[in-house]
Amino acid sequence: MKKYIIYIFCAIFTISNIGNIFAYDYYSYEDALSEAKSLTEPLISQRERELNYQNISKEEKEYILDRYKLKTICNKLFELDWKKFFSIEHMRYCYNYYDILLNKYYKLYSNLLNAEGKKALLKEEKLWLKLRDIYQDEYIEPTFDYMINQPIFESQEQRRIFEQTLKQEFKREFGIDMDYDYIVKNGSAVLSMFLKVGFVAQRTKELFNYYLDYKQNKNIVNRADIYQSTWRLSSNSNFKFPIYILNTEKELNNIYREYSISKREHLIAVNGYLPDSDLKFKSSFTSGSYDYMNYMPLSIVLPINRDEYFDLQIKALNKDLSVKSNNIIVSLSFLKPSYNEYNVRLTQGKLIRKYEDYDNIIYELEIQLYEDENTQNIAVNNRFSFKIRANATADIQIKLEYPEPYQKNNRYAEVGFKDMNNRNYDFRLD
Repeated sequence: MKKYIIYIFCAIFTISNIGNIFAYDYYSYEDALSEAKSLTEPLISQRERELNYQNISKEEKEYILDRYKLKTICNKLFELDWKKFFSIEHMRYCYNYYDILLNKYYKLYSNLLNAEGKKALLKEEKLWLKLRDIYQDEYIEPTFDYMINQPIFESQEQRRIFEQTLKQEFKREFGIDMDYDYIVKNGSAVLSMFLKVGFVAQRTKELFNYYLDYKQNKNIVNRADIYQSTWRLSSNSNFKFPIYILNTEKELNNIYREYSISKREHLIAVNGYLPDSDLKFKSSFTSGSYDYMNYMPLSIVLPINRDEYFDLQIKALNKDLSVKSNNIIVSLSFLKPSYNEYNVRLTQGKLIRKYEDYDNIIYELEIQLYEDENTQNIAVNNRFSFKIRANATADIQIKLEYPEPYQKNNRYAEVGFKDMNNRNYDFRLD
């Protein structure tokens, strides 16, 4: 019943504001889209020629080009008239485009799997769809509507800070200065569509990575996702959210646990019959997604069925840093299994604290940095080891937190893993 109420609300909202906000009809938007596609053809052709000279697989080339088409067409729509096409139709076009890509790579990947792999993937996908539907239809729209249209502030200063923060967020996400009154009037629709696009885009990238890894005869990496952080909006201390929003958030967390388990089952099912069964790790870091943060996440999945020892070393950080000597914080985050406990022993490194956060057990360690005279890299003068005992898959997330003076737009880290069989795994995050 709640879902239908939200649908009715959204319909009334759109109809009542469409004349003032967008001032266009269906055909004028189609004309604008046609013009945007025509204007971006030279850019897309140029990008395709550039990709032909890069040493990448045809699958990567196709995916990169698809993403580039989406970006350039959406940007051109934005340039034509953002007031008409950006808020709803612009984002709806992005959503539909990503949805097509999602289905494309799901089918391509599924066709490569045997019956057991298909079954495991289908279970994961059904739980993701369940997450998506509840998140989109029953959570983000009523949440943003409440936050923007019904704010309750304890003081005028709190209100001023909220207005300033909201304008800054729109500036950062959309690259334009929006009047606060416009944001309040139309913000819930804009923000909810923006998050819907991000949710589908993230899953599209994940399915493509599954497909590419398997196609290249590598182990499928269960990359870290950010779904929980996406809907954990109730941490905002400015608001006391109504119970229906908090209950939906709780429901999402419960489904997310099932979804995380299904991803591990999918990983085990697929990796179990790959010819190359050695562990392959990849970084989940992409520079464009984290420019505004001061850390780089690295996600690794380890199928552990016995005692394992791992030796982690942060080998080097980027050159040309303004700080020659400082400390770096390393966070190890272990997803708590539903039927076992991890026994983690840190043999080196200074442990700052250990705590639990929702589904994770987190260890934070402090490591000193120094500048290597030969390479002029900022390196780490010690390493730390840890032991895991678990009859389960361990999702390990490592977060490198940079001190503020570090240049966020020119950074990298080299990370090395060594397991108990002296197998080495090296990564470069940039």
